[in-house]
Amino acid sequence: MDVGENIGAKLRADQAEADKRHGPGRAEKRAAMARGAGAGNEGESRREPCEGRAAEAEVPLALAAALKSGNMGVMDYYNMKNIQADSHMREQIAENKVWIY
Repeated sequence: MDVGENIGAKLRADQAEADKRHGPGRAEKRAAMARGAGAGNEGESRREPCEGRAAEAEVPLALAAALKSGNMGVMDYYNMKNIQADSHMREQIAENKVWIY
C-alpha cells in the first residue's frame, strides 16, 4: 500500500503560508480602520462641546421669553439664580476647593 503524499496536509500547510503572507496586510487594514474610527470619534467628541455651548446660548433667550410672556416672574428668576449659586457653592465644597471654618 503506497501512502504517497498527504494532500490535505499539503493544502493546510499552503494555507498557513498564505495566511502568513496576508496576515500583515490584514493587520494593517484593521489598524487603518481603527485609526479611521478613532478620527471619527475625535471629530464627534469635538462636536459635542460645541452642541452644548449652542444649547447654553439658548438659555438666556428662553429666560427672556419666559419673563416677557409672564410665565416666569422676576422673583422666580432671582430664586433660580440663588439655587444655582448655592449648588455651585456646594460643588466647590465637595471638591475641597473652598474651606469653611
